[in-house]
Amino acid sequence: NRGPTVPDADRAELFSPFKRLRTGEAATSPTASLGLGLYIVDRIVAAHNGSISVESSDEAGTVFTVRLPR
Repeated sequence: NRGPTVPDADRAELFSPFKRLRTGEAATSPTASLGLGLYIVDRIVAAHNGSISVESSDEAGTVFTVRLPR
């Protein structure tokens, strides 16, 4: 994702329900998300005994990595 980076301060709660980043146009849009997408993904990954992580920088963009056991 080449959108705005995820600030370090927001990463700890990024997968919490109803957590939304307040950056860019999406922050002021009346049709902004509920902030449940990453929470749902996190719960699905956890149900499969996996993990999800995020790395975000201006140079590389934002990358989410999901690891699931075989």
